[in-house]
Amino acid sequence: MKLQNILESYKLYNIPEGEEQFIEKIVGNIIKELKIPNNVNIFISFKPNIELDPRQSGMAVQSPQNPSTFYLFIKPNLSQVDLVTTLIHELYHVHQMVTGKLKMTLTNKGYDVTWEGEHLGILKYSPNTPWEHEAESKERLLLHKILQ
Repeated sequence: MKLQNILESYKLYNIPEGEEQFIEKIVGNIIKELKIPNNVNIFISFKPNIELDPRQSGMAVQSPQNPSTFYLFIKPNLSQVDLVTTLIHELYHVHQMVTGKLKMTLTNKGYDVTWEGEHLGILKYSPNTPWEHEAESKERLLLHKILQ
């Protein structure tokens, strides 16, 4: 997969000033490492217009209208280390959704979640779920790989 194809598969919004090239490189490397197909559309906002749980640095959700479209909301003013770790974590959720392991759409009552084929219903955010544990367990390995 050519880097140009990878770069065409996502769009960045409200990027912190002076961080454009750094973020584009990191996101491109994560997408490449996770082998997220280039027919997947990812929209990343660094000034989300939705309220995140105080324990969250970011959120990834799948479009209910288009299963190949994903929205990532990243908390503003993160340190570079937290920003990269959050991007890895949230893009790993995209990987989980692309591979069919996780389905998560946002509703006005919470997240409509299906994990490994089992529909769990509408849930509030919790860091103690199998998909969060899996994404968290991949952060350090992916961080090492993409920063090489």
